[in-house]
Amino acid sequence: MKLIITDLDGTLLRSDNTISEYTVRVLEKVKAKGHMIGFASARGFSMTRYVDLIKPHITIKNGGAKISFNGDIIYRNMLSENDVSKIIRMCREFSNAKALICVENDEGYFCNYVPDDIDGRAVYTYSDLSNFEGLAYDISSELVKDEWVTEIQKSCANCNVQSFTGMSWRQFSANNTSKESALIKLITHIGIKLDDVIAFGDDINDLGMLKIAGKAVAVSNAIDEVKAVADHITESNDQDGVAIYLEKTILRNE
Repeated sequence: MKLIITDLDGTLLRSDNTISEYTVRVLEKVKAKGHMIGFASARGFSMTRYVDLIKPHITIKNGGAKISFNGDIIYRNMLSENDVSKIIRMCREFSNAKALICVENDEGYFCNYVPDDIDGRAVYTYSDLSNFEGLAYDISSELVKDEWVTEIQKSCANCNVQSFTGMSWRQFSANNTSKESALIKLITHIGIKLDDVIAFGDDINDLGMLKIAGKAVAVSNAIDEVKAVADHITESNDQDGVAIYLEKTILRNE
């Protein structure tokens, strides 16, 4: 396999949002053998600490809205200013201005609350977002009713939404933003095939990527839908399942 691409939260990261020393060592050995490492996550700037630690060749950020290869951005897909304004307004109106909202673009994060992981965020600006203007890779909001999400999608023709198991957070992005579409753009750019890819994941937004990858691996803590499409189920994220699989299949076989 030429490319190993993995989700972060619930997959490569332990539940305390750390990467174990064992996993770091395994990934370094995999890179030393000539394999490319990629991260594919709903995270954006908050991926920085893990990128600095592992130095992957590839990052797919914001659920597929931004792709980088060897440090160069090769693709962007952003919400228009009109859709950004509309989504923020509707999130505020539906929740009586109580919904937590976070907008991300190349300038950083713009939130109406103080994030728990603020130290890991490159740029952070606080406001009620009522007058926010600009493009965005994504808008994340804590919306408790599915009908609110449906109405927002109806109002924004170029709007895609991603959900996360066990959470009321929804991530709005431009149409055709997904990990699988980003993976297809990536392999076209670097000149490899889907059969050359091993993908790891655990949640709903990993399904498409796992379905198209040459080899799909789920961690044991993954949701049932992910396990159902996986070629192999490895140990959990807290047991360093990604590293264990790579050591058994990539390092030992070579």
